[in-house]
Amino acid sequence: MTFFQKLEARISEKGTLLCVGLDPDFPVKSEETACEELFAFNKKIIEETAPYTLCYKPNIAFYERWGSEGIKALEKTLEVIPKEIPVIIDAKRNDIGNTAKAYADSVFGHFKADAVTLNPYLGKESAQPFMEYSGRGLFLLCRTSNPGASKIQDLLVRDPASGNNIPLFMAMARELTSWGPNIGLVVAGNDPAALAAVRKELPDVWLLAPGIGAQGGSISEAVRNGKTQDNKGILPVVVRHIIEDKNPGKKAKEFHEAILAELKRPSGTGISKKENVMTGKKDLIRRIINHGCFKVGSFTLKSGDISPFYIDLRKLISDPVLLSDVAKAYATLMENLSYKRISAIPVASVPVVTALSMFLAKPMIYPRLPAKKHGSGAPIDGDYCAGETVVLVD
Repeated sequence: MTFFQKLEARISEKGTLLCVGLDPDFPVKSEETACEELFAFNKKIIEETAPYTLCYKPNIAFYERWGSEGIKALEKTLEVIPKEIPVIIDAKRNDIGNTAKAYADSVFGHFKADAVTLNPYLGKESAQPFMEYSGRGLFLLCRTSNPGASKIQDLLVRDPASGNNIPLFMAMARELTSWGPNIGLVVAGNDPAALAAVRKELPDVWLLAPGIGAQGGSISEAVRNGKTQDNKGILPVVVRHIIEDKNPGKKAKEFHEAILAELKRPSGTGISKKENVMTGKKDLIRRIINHGCFKVGSFTLKSGDISPFYIDLRKLISDPVLLSDVAKAYATLMENLSYKRISAIPVASVPVVTALSMFLAKPMIYPRLPAKKHGSGAPIDGDYCAGETVVLVD
């Protein structure tokens, strides 16, 4: 039975999609007692959460940090996980040749994990030794949940099929899933737009979705955007919100029930347009903040007033994908308006309005502030007729 077949069997039995991370992140009394302390912590988590868990995902870093005693703790932890529950070792290994083989032998040969997370940056040969372990699952990094991910993963690359520019993570999704039959993708659970995009492109691939809870992701939104048509295909990962809770079993049950509630929604119904708009709005706000457009401190405004925060949308010009998405957000606000042109207020809104004008195919103008005293001396750049209705974007 392959890893993914094991998942299917577990779903048929328990009806859950929940992946619980086993990341014991606390100071131990000493390195010598690390095994005892980590194992006791994990054992309690497993005993209380097993009824609601599809699979467990220990991150190997939280065991390696304590040396041999930490490794022993991981070994003992794996021994007490019920055999019917698959295990993903979150290692994110990345190398080639005999080094990659040694990593594979460690994860699959020694620890006997059912699946592993890998960094595919070195190409297919870095994953090949892992794929040689028949039936084991590989989750390859595609769109990660950390704030700085967009700086690299949203870079535009040329799609050889269409000739259009697409985000790097979408190109990666297509490439990585061509490597073999037991490939899944890591796609951030706190990025519903990315989940939806990957799911649309790859209707059947399994997605491991970290970033739920502590990193701001909603388990309902993740499942809604990442599930397959048969209500499977996604493993929403919850770590701190479960394992750090005083009652981890109760917390796991809450997440499990949230998943079930989402899966029971009839296809195409139950989600209002307002909910979808709010999901997109929250995601866009998160990306704008991560890009450094929202600053906290003491700022003198043009009025002379002092503000404890500052929103600097000028920085959007450094991220063409984000700039385009912000323009689309403005476009949704203008859906019910009747107007002839769009006007920017120089200079901060000029890039956004330019992107908005191109997206809507609406002509753009902007005033010269102050009016120029050379050339034509025109007070407004762009064609404009008196009496026309203009949307002013600040």
